[in-house]
Amino acid sequence: MSGTKWTNEQWDAITAKDCNLLVAAAAGAGKTAVLVERIIKKITDEDNPIDIDRLLVVTFTNAAATEMRERIADAISKVLEKNPDSNFIRRQLILLSKASITTLHSFCTEVIRNNFQRLDIDPNFKIADETESTLMKLEALNDVFEKQYEDKNNTAFFDLLVSFGENRGHERLMDMVLELHTFVQSSPWPQEWLKSTVDEFNIAGDIDFGSTKWGKILISSVKIELEGIRNMMLQALEIIKSEYTLENYIDLFNEEINIIEYLLSLTCSTDQEGVWDRIFYTIDSIEFSRLPRCGKDVDKTKQSRVRKIRDSMKESIKKLREKVFVGSSQDIIKDLRSTYPRLCCLIDLVINLMQRYSEIKKRREVFDFNDLEHLCLEILTEKDDTGKLKPSDIARNYREKFSEILVDEYQDSNYVQEMIINAVSTKDEGKPNVFMVGDVKQSIYRFRQARPELFLEKYNNYSVEKESLFRKILLYKNFRSRKSVVDAINYVFSQIMSVNVGELDYTETEKLNPGAIYPDIDEDLVLDNNAEVHLIQTEVGENHVIDMGEENDKAYEPEAGIETDMEEEEFIDNIQCEARVVAK
Repeated sequence: MSGTKWTNEQWDAITAKDCNLLVAAAAGAGKTAVLVERIIKKITDEDNPIDIDRLLVVTFTNAAATEMRERIADAISKVLEKNPDSNFIRRQLILLSKASITTLHSFCTEVIRNNFQRLDIDPNFKIADETESTLMKLEALNDVFEKQYEDKNNTAFFDLLVSFGENRGHERLMDMVLELHTFVQSSPWPQEWLKSTVDEFNIAGDIDFGSTKWGKILISSVKIELEGIRNMMLQALEIIKSEYTLENYIDLFNEEINIIEYLLSLTCSTDQEGVWDRIFYTIDSIEFSRLPRCGKDVDKTKQSRVRKIRDSMKESIKKLREKVFVGSSQDIIKDLRSTYPRLCCLIDLVINLMQRYSEIKKRREVFDFNDLEHLCLEILTEKDDTGKLKPSDIARNYREKFSEILVDEYQDSNYVQEMIINAVSTKDEGKPNVFMVGDVKQSIYRFRQARPELFLEKYNNYSVEKESLFRKILLYKNFRSRKSVVDAINYVFSQIMSVNVGELDYTETEKLNPGAIYPDIDEDLVLDNNAEVHLIQTEVGENHVIDMGEENDKAYEPEAGIETDMEEEEFIDNIQCEARVVAK
């Protein structure tokens, strides 16, 4: 219908039918244009056109919903210009005003207001803004803690308080309760999740810490750390072998590399029984010898580089000893068991906060945004006789209403939102009908409990086959930037992004490809056609020094006062920091 020349992948994303479809669309790949065109195709389909109010289009922000509605209106108007006698197309413009093109929170609000009697709530409830929510939450938190202090025999609470420190234990504990309360809101059933998680610390019997979920996570993380250490040491060994004046270092470096290789083999061992203690005692027994002397004609530059690599390795091993392998398996299991009563008390505080916060909101007849999601889920789901969750009659009505659900910025969804979408989709009836578009590399809302692993799970399991009921399409042609910019982006992310670091390998499949043709740059009009890379440090340590590499005589040290300025501006978010750099 439009005059746009679509790529094969874009056209597949526009026209694919009868499946759950995940579209992994990189920056500049035209995902919004594809989403709009897919909607237009749905309402102008020659065989089975559908009314636009039979689509649920979920956007991440209200601004995005407004923009989406405007773009769809513009696209429908263009179709109408070519088909002025089409009453069906004209009808779509009328229906557009009440079409479900909305944020998920707005959809939840609609569901709640239309079914308020199911929850026995006032349909004229108000939605608290963030400031009001914060004030109510702090009021509830103070009430909870005051009640704890009133009970002088509340030993569990006072033990927990002491464990957070003598000076600021009260404030730290309150902060922890608030953080936990915020975190669990992304769970469909927060209280159940808290209780089941704490129960995992109630360890019974003789068990090796390395075989626990925490031990496995730590060992996996240590494996990545050791691989990096080994690679650095191998690079150092290559430098040593290339310079005869450093040959006295060879035996010592080989010996230390062998130790690291042994530790790595332990992290990869299929026999997990006792693996924690084997790594612990090996790291605990490591003693580093002094480097042997070299002749006066030694290459100082290469010697300095090799020493820096070894010093970095020693520091990494020291951190593993002091921060990770702090005790034997038996010692850590003992600590976990002793932690269990305190965690039970901590979880009770969080649950008490939930209950008191709900009481305050009920008294003021308001809900917050998290309430909207949880109340909507309560309306759309119910349990059968066996306790298994199933869609409610209300959810089934929405299933009949919506022919397809289209979700923008899917990488920023959470588990509650996922369950809401599944409740109104027909996936479990063998007729999957959810279109999801996003880019996990652009997921920036973990602090709001976004769960990009939802995207990754589908990305890793959905098929590229056209006949699949659960299909994925990759859009990695960038139409926004010149080839020099695209090449620079690919170079940077191919070096730093992997499953271990960014939850995704930046391979040939994921890399950007230039999709637009730009005129050649007149070299007389530009200073440099090379891409610039600016690294923005958002956190400043106590001894903040930026190492500019071996070719510089001195490391870069911030100018006087710059650390103080940066500390004072830590509240500025990353986007604002980026804007400042671009503006300079």
